[in-house]
Amino acid sequence: MVDTDTYELGSISQHDQVVTELSRRAREIAGFYKSMIEGELPERLAGRIVVEWARASLQSAGEAPCGCDCEVCRGEG
Repeated sequence: MVDTDTYELGSISQHDQVVTELSRRAREIAGFYKSMIEGELPERLAGRIVVEWARASLQSAGEAPCGCDCEVCRGEG
């Protein structure tokens, strides 16, 4: 008998969706960085902005990055 790994199709589909979304975000972030550099923003500052933007984009939508629970920080105000 051959021992093979089996995967649930649902988990593969979910994984593909996550990979697709992260790839889309990476392209957006790269474009954002490129436009800042072309706009003559110093590379170090552009890099720092991109890191913070990427970090914020990976947080859950309902969770404010500062820990505050006001409408402005949740993006509702």
